[in-house]
Amino acid sequence: MQNSTKGELLIKQLLDVQTDSALWMKPLYQDNTRNGVITDFVVCYYNKSAAIMMGFGQQADLEKHLIKDNLLKGDCEQTVFAESVYVYENNTSKESSYYNDYLQKHVQVVSTRVNDGVLSIQREVDAERKLQEQAELLNTILDTSINAVFVCEAIRNENGKIEDLRIIKINRAFTEVTGKNPEEVEGKKYLSLFPTAKDTGVFDLNCTVIETGERTRKEIYYKGENLDDWYDISLAKIGENRLLVTFTVITQEKQSLSQIQQQSTLLDNILKYSPSGICVVNIIRNEDGVPIDGAAILANEAATQITGISKELITNKISLIDAKILSNELFKEAASTLQTGKPFLAQYYLKSLHKWLELGISKMDDEHLIIVFTDITSSKTVQLEVERSADQLLNFINTAHSGISYLLPVKDKDGGIIDFRFGITNNAFAAYSGQQPETVKNKLVSEYYPAYKNNGLFEQYKSTYQTGETSRFEMHYTGEDIDAWFDIMSTKMEDGVLVTLNELTTLKKLQIDLETLINQLKKSNENLQEFAYVASHDLQEPLRKIQVFSERLQKDVADELSEENKKVFGRMIAATQRMSQLINDLLSYSQLSTKPSAFKTISLKDLLQQVIADLEATVNEKKAVILAGELPQVKGDSVQLRQLFQNLISNSLKYSKEEIPPVISLKWALVKKEINGLLLSFHEIEIKDNGIGFEQEEVERIFKVFQRLHGRSEYPGTGIGLAIVQKVVENHNGIISAESEPGKGATFRVYLPE
Repeated sequence: MQNSTKGELLIKQLLDVQTDSALWMKPLYQDNTRNGVITDFVVCYYNKSAAIMMGFGQQADLEKHLIKDNLLKGDCEQTVFAESVYVYENNTSKESSYYNDYLQKHVQVVSTRVNDGVLSIQREVDAERKLQEQAELLNTILDTSINAVFVCEAIRNENGKIEDLRIIKINRAFTEVTGKNPEEVEGKKYLSLFPTAKDTGVFDLNCTVIETGERTRKEIYYKGENLDDWYDISLAKIGENRLLVTFTVITQEKQSLSQIQQQSTLLDNILKYSPSGICVVNIIRNEDGVPIDGAAILANEAATQITGISKELITNKISLIDAKILSNELFKEAASTLQTGKPFLAQYYLKSLHKWLELGISKMDDEHLIIVFTDITSSKTVQLEVERSADQLLNFINTAHSGISYLLPVKDKDGGIIDFRFGITNNAFAAYSGQQPETVKNKLVSEYYPAYKNNGLFEQYKSTYQTGETSRFEMHYTGEDIDAWFDIMSTKMEDGVLVTLNELTTLKKLQIDLETLINQLKKSNENLQEFAYVASHDLQEPLRKIQVFSERLQKDVADELSEENKKVFGRMIAATQRMSQLINDLLSYSQLSTKPSAFKTISLKDLLQQVIADLEATVNEKKAVILAGELPQVKGDSVQLRQLFQNLISNSLKYSKEEIPPVISLKWALVKKEINGLLLSFHEIEIKDNGIGFEQEEVERIFKVFQRLHGRSEYPGTGIGLAIVQKVVENHNGIISAESEPGKGATFRVYLPE
């Protein structure tokens, strides 16, 4: 401040020791008078801080101009100039901030008119701004993170051991996952919020990471405090005593992985048990990349059975199996599928085998196609014959279309729908009114179909229009000389209802005829069962007479018979006894062909006692021991279940070891079994013996009618007992299995639905 007064010198001394930059400028006028327009400012004073901030020399830059000399070396001079003019002319103060491009700093400025100039006090705010921006950025990152995050610090006891954690910071995702907001969590002790973490080991895991400093990531299952999910958790030590925990819910991924594994097993089973042939074909290309052939790299058993080609040959080039296929449209279509990914169905005549195949071809990847095929030779032969004799009929059918009409609502003055009006309508729809589409257009539906107002059809269309919900239903329409069944679908479309219909009258009549036929078959089956029962009793009577007469004849002429003839009589009597037993067993088996009409609650414990009482003579004769644990109550037919246990226990008594008393044990457990992808509960009843056993590969054979593993002379019987057992289990929607080794007894497991 040149020519300064003592007061001004004091101000100068005070400003010189300030850490803030101070700059005092006087205005310059266009016509060098104070009444003109201010065009610039000249520097009259700056302190040491200003010199350091703006790179001025020691008083060397006095008398420099703000605008003319580009004093601030950037684009901010005009901003500073305009604010200085405002402050000077209005004799006021103003606070503002600007960014100096040259200094690359944010500056906060307080400008005040002092005497005949403007004093600007400036302060660099970059450091504070950066800290604030970093804090805002960190909070933004935390709150926009899809992962839940929290920071905690260890609370140690007097011995330095971590006894709890204090949560310092959480993000928004933490609240979304746990349901706990910052007010509930931040500053609180970890174990007071998540006490289950102590028992599950999660708390100890947190402590270990703080103590060792080793980053840890693992998947855990956590249940407690309203949480019940799988989590992917990552832990990292920050600072000396703090822990950063990041976690996300992965329950869905876990379930998806389980589903993928199940689907993999399902696909393996589909490949193995599918009745259709399945092949994966690798495409062979020429040097230009054009498909010219293919070779199967995988084929299931059904593929070889359907084609009659061995696995060794079916994996040859396609051209070696059928050379003509490469020039056929089928190969071109397959090449198109490989390019577009659009699957297609086709029928192909394999001339070398004289077979028709129906193929579904789809893209697996850029080099492989999946081909699924079935043998349709028999149906295709019939189809071709029908097509040759019914071309005219098929052409007529192909001209028929579903009825389609776009209906527009007709409303009263209050906005209520009172009818619908025909919009666009096709021939098939209009034909039911005996009119052409152009005739019914814009006419009321009730004019041609008055019955629709009272049979519920109008209400259905109105509901579709008002709710926007698509509805599909069957309807028997009578009225206006119409008596037909329809499959109708109504869909809200813009400001109307799109109605499509297909006539089901023929199908409905066939359904009624089929139901009549089924009832007739049921009656026929009942008559056949009655006939079988009567026939079995009629067969028993002559057998009893043969047996009585044979025994009487043997007694009367016993002294006259040779030893050989006595043996013949014995075999004859034994044969009649076996025949009688066979008839009884066949009758029992035939009566099991129909499931019981109603099941009752049955105590298997009481039922078993009845069976043991019936077998008392055999049990005593063989000195058998029957051990039965707790048995449940089940839903079933008491007669059939009694047959089941009687046959199984009789089987164990029959096939016991010589000179070793039979020991038969029965156990029960409630188990889960997967049936058709569903996990169901079953009563498992295990019947185990110490008998002669059998080879495990014979397990399927023993449940078939008349199948015996031993000669009749060794072990008597008809070979129907276990077939009856399996039939009873099937009638009760159950499962039966058997395990055995020769000489080590047999174990049968019966599974009845809970």
